[in-house]
Amino acid sequence: MKKLKYIFIILLCIMLSGCQNNTVNELENEALNKEQEIKELTIKVTELTEIIAKVKKENEIIEKENEDLKYNLAEYNQSKHPIELDFEKEMALWSGNTSEVVEIIIRHGDRWKVEMENHYELIYKELDEDKKKYLISSQQKWEEYIKENEELDLQILDQEYHGGSIMRILSADLYYNQYSDRALDLIEKHFILK
Repeated sequence: MKKLKYIFIILLCIMLSGCQNNTVNELENEALNKEQEIKELTIKVTELTEIIAKVKKENEIIEKENEDLKYNLAEYNQSKHPIELDFEKEMALWSGNTSEVVEIIIRHGDRWKVEMENHYELIYKELDEDKKKYLISSQQKWEEYIKENEELDLQILDQEYHGGSIMRILSADLYYNQYSDRALDLIEKHFILK
């Protein structure tokens, strides 16, 4: 019996040492798996950090571009358009003759009209197809408004001045201003699109 007890104890020890080996192996495998997971997570964290840095840099560039655009637009708004400068030069040389001033004003009004049409076309070319209808509608409504408003203004001028030289000058000035205002509006919109 003693022998059997010894054999049992030996077998028990062998079994326990085998269990310990299995447990140790399992723990080592688990540690290796965790180590691999940590390496993978470290790689992902590094990639995310790089992406975040890249996005921050892109945002800084966009913010700088926005600041530049605001500055350029503000600078543009403070400067005078070449048509306006030419008009001022010619008006400074005006002799006082009514026909001459009317001709100067209308000629520069015609230039503003061409400028308006040019910028309308440039905006039209740059807009997405689904946005073009808004430009077309805006221009048509502006033209309708100008036609009606011009007629009203002419009636008011006629009532106040009963025709004559002053009415011709004010009528020409109305023509000049309506096209210069619309042209400058479209120039600003085109500037934003660039």
